[in-house]
Amino acid sequence: MDGNSLTPEQLALEQELLAKPRPEPPASLRERTLVHLRKELRGDRLLNRWSYAVAVSIVILIWANLSISASLATDFHLHSNSDQQAIQLRAAEIQNLLPELSQGEAYRQSLILHASSSVCPVPNIPSSTLQQYRSVSRSIELQNP
Repeated sequence: MDGNSLTPEQLALEQELLAKPRPEPPASLRERTLVHLRKELRGDRLLNRWSYAVAVSIVILIWANLSISASLATDFHLHSNSDQQAIQLRAAEIQNLLPELSQGEAYRQSLILHASSSVCPVPNIPSSTLQQYRSVSRSIELQNP
């Protein structure tokens, strides 16, 4: 309802209500309101910090679990019985070439030589697969000039 559609009695009542003094809020209300507001905001910030810390911890734990699982499940064929035999043979050859070295030192040198021969585990791709890939890529290039 807008002010023009009111009856004269309603307008008089509205004027009477507007003329009455309104009670003011107590002075302590503002201070109490600000204290509670600060508490709530501080609590939200603290909750946000904790929830962020918990989320980061969960991510780190999951990452660590997955990386450890992957490292334990991955076999780069670095440890096999044939490797042990090759290391023993190489240690014997080193011992024959340099008799002044102890058996333990010859074995250590053999381990170092063996480790340096496979520093970066890379897939062993047969040359036939590479040739097949090259022929396919050439045929694609010829079809799409």
